[in-house]
Amino acid sequence: MATQARQGLDTMLRAHQQFAEAASRFLESDWQNAGKFLDEAIRGGGGGYNATLLLMRARCFQQRGQWADVVRTTGTLLQKVDARGSWVRGQPRMMAVTVGATAAMEMGDGEKALKFYQSCLRNDPDQKDISKQYKGLKKLLKLIKEVDEKLGKSQNHKALATLEE
Repeated sequence: MATQARQGLDTMLRAHQQFAEAASRFLESDWQNAGKFLDEAIRGGGGGYNATLLLMRARCFQQRGQWADVVRTTGTLLQKVDARGSWVRGQPRMMAVTVGATAAMEMGDGEKALKFYQSCLRNDPDQKDISKQYKGLKKLLKLIKEVDEKLGKSQNHKALATLEE
């Protein structure tokens, strides 16, 4: 029993050291090492679904331009938090929606960005800011699709005109 307790305490202390080092590097904007220490701490001692740690991890990925990792990390956070009730600016779940949607757009995946907004609106349909962003993005994606279709037709017309010459 004492051996198990000692091992548990040792694991907890190592994780705490990793978290402390991660926080220090994060505050210094050393995104690469902050992410490394966060990953080690999460793997080594838990905290993998702690909203603050996941947001820190997402920020490290964001600063390094690793958009798919940002989307994955914020998606994990949204799956693990309690979604009920009002969603208020400044809450981890609201930050995850905003950061995740932005990262999805950086990847060129407008549909995934819409899904981030939908995750909020499903649980808090009265969320005015997110509703406005959702509607604006939906309108933008529709316009992009229309432009792509017109460009495709234009390219086809040019190709036919070249063949006719």
